Parts: sequence; structure tokens; C-alpha cells
Amino acid sequence: MLSRLYALLPCVAILGSALTAGAVPVVNWVATNGDAGFEEGTAKTSSPITTDSDADTLIGSFPAVTLGVDESITLTGSMMISGNVGNIPGNQIRWGLFDAPGVPETGVGSDYVGVWATVAGGGAPSNIRTADGSTTNPFSGSATMVVSDATDDDGGTLRFDDSYSFSLTITRIDDLNISISAMITDGADFLIEWPPSTAPASPASFTYDSVGILLGGTTNATKATLTKIEVAAESDTPSIVEITGLDYDRVGGMITLTWTSEPGKSYAIDASTTLETWPSDLNDGVAAAEGAETTSYTFEDAGLGNRHFFRVREL
Repeated sequence: MLSRLYALLPCVAILGSALTAGAVPVVNWVATNGDAGFEEGTAKTSSPITTDSDADTLIGSFPAVTLGVDESITLTGSMMISGNVGNIPGNQIRWGLFDAPGVPETGVGSDYVGVWATVAGGGAPSNIRTADGSTTNPFSGSATMVVSDATDDDGGTLRFDDSYSFSLTITRIDDLNISISAMITDGADFLIEWPPSTAPASPASFTYDSVGILLGGTTNATKATLTKIEVAAESDTPSIVEITGLDYDRVGGMITLTWTSEPGKSYAIDASTTLETWPSDLNDGVAAAEGAETTSYTFEDAGLGNRHFFRVREL
């Protein structure tokens, strides 16, 4: 999270630092609908390979993300459907972000709330939809609202044994609405892009903890190879970690830093003499003070020298 230069003292300067969250893998895949299995060990990874690709809904998990206003979550990955030839029938491949009703279970597809995209066939409009979770399959069309349509400019559709990269991004706009965009491409002559479109969150949920992939009933294929399925969260208006105080006890040789914090979060404190590198890791796990808006940490100044910079990072 962002922070700013707060004070400069004769012996110590205080600084914070900005952090960018990286992508996290989607793992522990199950078939909530259908009879798909997984090649040995792949279900636990972000690159599962199925033993069937016909009338199956696959769900993988990641640590829950609750979006604040102007915060986004993005799903990325690639897929290839094998075991048939020609064009994949329309609306038989779908991908989405969901709030699961608990830990995803094999054979239990009820109560998944979220957003998903699907590719139509024959140049027909392809949809992004929101799902209200009222059916026994996360991708059931009867429990959705169409948000936007898009097509491949050349009227193309998906084909078996071709690899397609896909994405889906959800951004929270306010207390009721989200913006949704998506993309799927083979990197050559097939591309569908859905530009950002606004829709009510369904049903006003801003938490996401699972990814779904639907392999429709008319694919008649034998294998889906999913690769590097990941999610990443980011904020357009990041919160500020602001160092609000420094207490330097020269006699006792102790320094106390105080900074703004949020309950439930952890922070790291680093030190530097140049502001170019941060070789000194003073503590990489200071828990935020409970029931308070600031947190303090006290440490010895031994070995720090006469001039040092400090930064506080939210983990």
C-alpha cells in the first residue's frame, strides 16, 4: 500500500513504501457438476487437466478477495479442449469469478454468486452475465442477467485443439454496482473483447473466492487442459500507510515508530542508509493493534548508525 515521507529528523528519516499485489494461483479444483476427473495431481495446481470435457463445471479456489470502491479483481489463464475436431459449439465454453457458498465440493453447484462470460458460435453475440446463485449450476443461464455482448470481427468461433487465453475483470464502482470487462483470444486470428460495462452486483456481493470453467454438454470432448489460472487484485485508490510518529530515546538507544493501520492486517519495517536499497529487515510481521487506528513498534538503534531511513509496508 502507498505511504509518504512524513518527517525528517537530525538522525533518522521516516519513509513508507508502495506495494503491488501479484497474481495468486487458483487451486484445489473440483467438479461441482458432471463427472470430470483430473489427471493425477493436477487438481491441486493452477494448471488442472481433466479426464473429460463434456457437461462439466469445474471450480477452483483462491483466498477470498472483498472489493472496496475502485478496487478490481482480474482472472487470467488459458485453455485447450481436446478429443473432437472442428468448431466448438456455441455457448459451451464459459469462465467466471464467483463467491462460493463455502469450500467448493464435488457434486455441489448451488449458491454460487458472481460473473461469467461465454463464447457463442457462428458469429452470434457472446455474453457477459451476472449470476444470482439460485440454481444448482453456477453457469445456469436461467439465473443470470446479460450485461454486455461482443463478437469476433471476422465471425470466428472457438475450435478444438487450439489454445485460448482469456481474462475477466470486475471493478467495484460503489455500494451497488460493478464494472465488468473480458477477453478471449488465440493470439492470431480470433479475438473477442468485452469493453467495461456497468451492472448491479449480484446480489450486491463484492467478495470473490473461486473460479469456474464450464465445458458444455455438446462439446463431446475428452480433455480440457487449463494453464496458469490466476487472479490478481489491485486498487485504483490505495489506502495510505502514514507514519505518524517517531520517539527516539538516545539514552536508552530505543526507537519507536507509529503508523496508521487497519485491524487484521500485518506490516513490515525496513531500514536503509541510501533510500535506494533496503537491506535491513527490522521486522516482517507486526500485527495491527486491535481496536486502534495506529500501531507502534519499538526496537534498538544498535548498529543503525547516525543517519537512517525507515519504511513501513503493509503485507
